[in-house]
Amino acid sequence: MTSPVTTTPALTEQSLDDFFDVTSNVTLRPSYEGGNISTTIGFKCVHYLIEAAVLEHFRSAGLGATDLYVDYGVGFDVVSVNTRLHTVLTLDDAVAVEVKPVTKETDSRLRFKITAHVPREEGRRKAVTTTFEVALRAIDHVEGAKPLPEKLKRFVVPRLGQATPREITAVPVDNIDLASQRGIGTRAADPVLTEIIGGDNAFGWKWRVP
Repeated sequence: MTSPVTTTPALTEQSLDDFFDVTSNVTLRPSYEGGNISTTIGFKCVHYLIEAAVLEHFRSAGLGATDLYVDYGVGFDVVSVNTRLHTVLTLDDAVAVEVKPVTKETDSRLRFKITAHVPREEGRRKAVTTTFEVALRAIDHVEGAKPLPEKLKRFVVPRLGQATPREITAVPVDNIDLASQRGIGTRAADPVLTEIIGGDNAFGWKWRVP
């Protein structure tokens, strides 16, 4: 999914206005990794394609992910994707992706409506429609970061998770019982999972790198 923009242009007042108001278009091809059902693209790599188109919209305004991180100390984070697949995408499709900014004055996330089309024998066909939301996560350890333009500041969040962090009092058990779910396994319970999950309707998996 090679980007057609070789260098990120400078951010200007006009490019920032266009970022919020002007629909962008880009043609991309799915990555080979996505061909997981013969040459048909799976949902994960459809989303990669959509993400690449949204990144291109940012980049064309002078808001490339690297510039956001290095210059302004914020991360580009996808926080919501709602996709409908209308027709199958294959490895060799040239996918024409339209990125329409639909962020409202009251929104705290950057919102986009995405429509993707592919050429078929019968003509141009709609392939994907997506609602895509992005948050700008504050990166504390970036030194000397410049202030973001005023129009972008309301989209910055200190963290993505909504839950309040809490200290864990349980002492981790030194074992390799990776099968414990909900903190209860056939061989041994995991005290950390037990405390985290408790009686909630949830599952927990313990991961250990040897």
